[in-house]
Amino acid sequence: MSDHPKEFRRERSAVELAQRIPILSTCTYMISNSLGAMPRAVYNTLHEFADTWATLGVSAWGKPYGSNPTWWEVKGAVGDKIAPLMGAPAGSVLVHENASIANGILMSALDWSDTRRSKIVVSDMDFPSDVYSIQRMLPPHISVQVIRTRDGITLPIDGSLDAIDEETRLVSLSHVLFRSATSCQRPRSSPKAHAVGAQVLLNGYHSVGIIPVDVTAMNVDYYIGGTLKWMCGGPGGVFLYVRPDLLTTLQPKITGWFAHKNPFAFDIDHFELARRLLPPRQRHAGDRRAVRDPARCGRDHAGWRRGHPRQVAAPDSTAVRSRGRRRIRNAHAAHRGRPRRHGDGQSAARV
Repeated sequence: MSDHPKEFRRERSAVELAQRIPILSTCTYMISNSLGAMPRAVYNTLHEFADTWATLGVSAWGKPYGSNPTWWEVKGAVGDKIAPLMGAPAGSVLVHENASIANGILMSALDWSDTRRSKIVVSDMDFPSDVYSIQRMLPPHISVQVIRTRDGITLPIDGSLDAIDEETRLVSLSHVLFRSATSCQRPRSSPKAHAVGAQVLLNGYHSVGIIPVDVTAMNVDYYIGGTLKWMCGGPGGVFLYVRPDLLTTLQPKITGWFAHKNPFAFDIDHFELARRLLPPRQRHAGDRRAVRDPARCGRDHAGWRRGHPRQVAAPDSTAVRSRGRRRIRNAHAAHRGRPRRHGDGQSAARV
């Protein structure tokens, strides 16, 4: 172990992290940009879910088990745990199953009636699912304008701003580009979009939990991220932020009985919308994983310190000891937008 204080702290943090992440005892895990390694605490959380189901049965919808929220409350409870990581107020974040569902519900809720607003703006550096799911939900009079990268790494600022005009209804861009890890710490699209009367949706799958995010300070209208990757929350934990003053203006067409003010009335003739943007049904086991751990990996946690990206690795690994410094440099370079390459020659998408 190094005598240098910073190196000592880094190695000590790595040892502590390895104790919490089982897979680090067998390998160096360098693929959190696809699926985050599972924390050991997930076992207990999933057991709690199974115990809740086994003990309470259908009563779990309205009766808490221990200190856990009821199944009815779990979407909001998870959202409120994630909200501080993105500078969002309580009650403004809800959890969904995946980004396509969240995009679809949001697109179905927007008002597209102003025919003067005839386009949305996206980029060819966005994750394809974002573009697919949004594009398929657009009304016929809305076209899609694509901002094209010039170097395969960044988006041109001038091109992004020029694309936003009085005909724009929505600007949907990535906070961190999944292909190159280029981050836009201070998105300039929001001021321009708001100045011409458009709204802004940011995708933060590769930003929340890795770099400082403050949706309030950025003044974005909508923000979608997920726990699947760097937040180590597993599948089924996509979160959708809606600026609080906009929530009551949304009228989602994709909805279900959970959104009804009085769902147990089972009244098909009168639908009174109360819980906007909830998915048509609840999913529980995947969401409960995210209740505890993301709150523990705040901006000052060892794995997310000062916004620097860190893959997790076994501290006693020979490969880590011999190539650790180079890997850290590579990760930092990727964070600045300089892509490194995997062994198969494909560009590494890392944050």
